Parts: sequence; C-alpha cells; structure tokens
Amino acid sequence: MRVEWDEEALRDRERIFDFLYPFNPQAAEQADAEIDKAVKRLLDYPELGKIWYRQARKLLVSQASLLVLYVVVDDVIKVLAVAHQREKFPDPDIEN
Repeated sequence: MRVEWDEEALRDRERIFDFLYPFNPQAAEQADAEIDKAVKRLLDYPELGKIWYRQARKLLVSQASLLVLYVVVDDVIKVLAVAHQREKFPDPDIEN
C-alpha cells in the first residue's frame, strides 16, 4: 500500500495550516501532524474511514476536528480532500 495526495487535498492541508498559524503556530503544527498520522494509519487499515459516496470514504481526525476524504484503488490510498468538520464537504459527485 502507498498514499497519493491529490493536488486539491494538498491545497486543503496548506489552507488549514495557513489559517491556524497566525493565531496559534503550535495548533497549526499539531493539526498537520494529526492529518499525517491519520493518513499513515490508513496504510495498515485502509477501510478505517466510513463509506461516504460510492468508493469514497471519510476519516475523522478527531484531535483536529478534521475530515479526510479518500479512495482505495488497488494498492493506492488516494487522499482527495481535507476539511474541517463544520465546512461544507466537497460535492459527492466525484469521478473515481
């Protein structure tokens, strides 16, 4: 298994970090570390996230109140998006 980050997901991760950093640099670093830890956990447990739409799954990163949207295709875990729980999540009409 390996992880691939979609460009949109990388932009989401950067946006979250950039939002938090001016207020609390430590929280920004911690949230980013929690995202990384949660995604790495998927390498051992790729079906950890709840089914969201079609083959897409969403994983709660509870320590940071974030959701990670991903799909598993063969031996690849593709991270599609990252968002705060209260944000409107991407449209579920995703092409897999």
